Order: sequence, then structure tokens, then C-alpha cells
Amino acid sequence: MSRIGSSPASARLGLAAGTAAGDDDTGTAVRGDAAGAPWGDARVVEEWPQTEPALLRQAAVCALAAPARFGGASHVGLVRPHNEDAWCFDASLGLAVLADGMGGYNAGEVASGIAVEQVRAELERALLAGEAPAVALQSALLAANRAIIATAARRPECAGLGTTVVAIVARTDGLWFASVGDSRLYRYRGGRLEQLTRDDTLVRALGEADPSAMERIGALGCRGVLTRALGVDAGLEVEARCANLAAGDLLLLCSDGLTDMLSDAAIAAELGRRGRETPASIAAALLQPALAAGGLDNVTAVVAQVADRQGR
Repeated sequence: MSRIGSSPASARLGLAAGTAAGDDDTGTAVRGDAAGAPWGDARVVEEWPQTEPALLRQAAVCALAAPARFGGASHVGLVRPHNEDAWCFDASLGLAVLADGMGGYNAGEVASGIAVEQVRAELERALLAGEAPAVALQSALLAANRAIIATAARRPECAGLGTTVVAIVARTDGLWFASVGDSRLYRYRGGRLEQLTRDDTLVRALGEADPSAMERIGALGCRGVLTRALGVDAGLEVEARCANLAAGDLLLLCSDGLTDMLSDAAIAAELGRRGRETPASIAAALLQPALAAGGLDNVTAVVAQVADRQGR
């Protein structure tokens, strides 16, 4: 469970009980939970109508998207009453977004939903307008931050809402990404798992200042305390970065409900065993050991499989 600074711990609640899992090769967004437990059926919960001019513009941009298949899965966990994680992807544009909300009442659910919708919509607009991925990611996350702050100002019951976010744009010229909070992006390649994002947590900040103090820091109960989140600071700064992509790479976006329950070694082992399955199957498989380890939080994973131009 994450929280900002020294504010009271806030449950990350959610979208609906149960699990959602879905693959998409056509660019349709997938978001939310399918009712039922322990494993719900895949479902598409929204589609984006396109006009003919929009389709023509998108065709030119889609040629730049990395050849990748996307899928995701989410579970409320075994402790929380609701799921405050939200996620979506558009394979045709090579984008994916994941957010993990926090706040009292239903504020976390509201914040993560705003983040995903705002980032997805702004990325779609910017990419179709020909903006560079780094600029598009920065503007998308800042737009989401403004929207969440404005919502909290309008709705007293949502005071204190905030969310993490991690977003990617996978292109033929590389992988562009940005994050705020402790939701992570990993790249799995050749049996090696690498965390590409940096956690915005007090533990990381203190550990960087004094690496020898990591054990003492852990004993202080700082785990999960965030130093940055969307909806907290109107002056938030966002950095977008780039990494290379290769055919056969697996990309994993996930909430801390996964990484708090599983070590990087356990995640890598699961990806190694299931790397040839569909992205949604891989994502759902990652959830199972997290739940077996206690399922203390909502847990969500979005997976992208990078292929070559022939789809292999």
C-alpha cells in the first residue's frame, strides 16, 4: 500500500471485485474488471469510434508503432474491498497506461480512472498530430495531473485523491516511457529482467542518499511511502525517457500489488516460463503467485510482446 509523504495510509480500493484479462491486436482499449473470482473472462469495455479522416491520420502514425501484441489482467486482491487500479492500451499506436489510485472513499478509483483516460486521450491526440513521443508523454501526464487536482477541488469527498501512473509508447525507433509513483515498467530480454522506471518512493530516496542504511530504512516502515504522485503537486515535473526494443522483448507494466508480493527474480522466472503464451495469459499468470503470497493489494499487469515486422 502506497501513500504520499507522511499522510495517513490510504487503501487502494477499486473498479470491481474479480479479475479482468484481455488481449488485443487491433488497438481496442481494455480497462476495468470482469466480475467473478478467481479469474474472470476477457472483455472489451470501450471502443473509440473513428471518422474516415481520423483513420487516415492514424494509418500514417500506426506505421511507426512497434509490432507488438498487448494484453492485461487485474485482480482486486484478497484484502481490499475494491480495485483502484486502472489500465488501457492501444496496440495500433503502441501505447499502454497503468495507474494505481489512492485516497479515501472512492477517491483512488476516481484518480486512477482520470489518469488513464486523460493520458490515453492526450497521447492519442498528440501522436496522431505528429508530436514526438517524449513530448506527448510529458504533456499527457501533466494534463492528467491538472485534471485530478481540478476534480479534488470540485468534489470535497475526493479530497486527498492521487494516483501513480506509468505509460509507454512503443515505436519502431524505440520504447518511450514516463512514470510518476511506484508503478513500474520492466523489459524482459534473453532471460534478463530490467526495471526501466525509477520508483518515486521515500525508500529509494533515502537509500540513494545512504546505500548502507537500507536495512534500517526498511525497519522504519517507509515502504510504500511515495515522494511523487499525480494529483498532489501542481508544479509536478515529468521526464520521458527512451530505451531500445528488439524482437522477442516482453514489456511489463505493473502496480505495486505485484512487486510487493513477488521479487524481480520470481517475476523473471514466470516470464521465462510463459513468454510464448498470449500477453493476457502471461499477465494473468503473474497475478496467481501474487495472490498466493497474500494478495494484500490490488494487482494489475499489462504485457506487450514485441515481434518482428512479419509478426514473428
